[in-house]
Amino acid sequence: MSIRTAFLFVSFLVVAAMSVMAFMLWQTGSHISDLGRQYALSKELTSDMLMLRRHEKDFLLRKDKKYISKFEKRIETLRANVVSLKSDLASEAEFQKSLTTVLSYLEDYQEKLYLLVALDEKIGLDETLGLRAQFNDAENKLHMSVANSGDNREAANLLRVVLLENDFKGKNNLSQLATQQASSNLSSYFKKVSFANQVDIEHFEAASQALAKALVERGLDQNSGLRGDLRASIHKVEGLVSNLSNDISGSIDNALVESRSSGVILATLLTFIIAGLLLWQTFRVLKRLQTANEKMSGISKGGGDL
Repeated sequence: MSIRTAFLFVSFLVVAAMSVMAFMLWQTGSHISDLGRQYALSKELTSDMLMLRRHEKDFLLRKDKKYISKFEKRIETLRANVVSLKSDLASEAEFQKSLTTVLSYLEDYQEKLYLLVALDEKIGLDETLGLRAQFNDAENKLHMSVANSGDNREAANLLRVVLLENDFKGKNNLSQLATQQASSNLSSYFKKVSFANQVDIEHFEAASQALAKALVERGLDQNSGLRGDLRASIHKVEGLVSNLSNDISGSIDNALVESRSSGVILATLLTFIIAGLLLWQTFRVLKRLQTANEKMSGISKGGGDL
């Protein structure tokens, strides 16, 4: 092999090695970019969950259905992010299983919120709607009936019942049991004295009991009734999303370490190969030049064979 051919061959190998290095760098950069997008999506899931809780609490506090619309938009965004993450992690069976479970939990959470919204609408989103309006109307009619009767004992009994009812309605405590007993006593008293508008006390009893039952079903605190079911459901979703985000973060860290290690190993290997070829060719050329010099020296001294 001539010196020219040898250097052309080495140059070709150097170009090929640099091309391989460039391809590996591009592939590693693309992989890191995908990992970064997956990590951002996993963090966005956590952010979406916080917004869902915010819209849920805003509705429960303000009884305004515009927050349910915001909730629905946010949960659709969350689902889209979960589906996108599933697509990116198609080769990861464990992540696929977790993300599928997240979608199932989200559906359960949404259904429980809708049940709570429907019950709140039944109770009444304000004082003029639902069971709250029926209770207020029955209470006002009973007030008028008792006032027209002119019986002070009736008025005192009525006041006690109404105070107990309002205490339950305002504080959501268990005084509805005492309220129902007081209401029953009041009804018995009215029957004894032949109260003219017995129907009003019956309407009041029915309205108060219906409201109390609905409020108990809704949940007297955050751990009971539908509120408790909703809280347990969202905690399952939050826990799973948090664990999933941490697992993805750990997987990304491991992948970055592996990518960096692979890049260093490949770069080192190609460097040694190229350096070895260059040294081999250099020694080869130097040897041929040394041989030529020796022959020229022999010729110049009168020896040698032209």
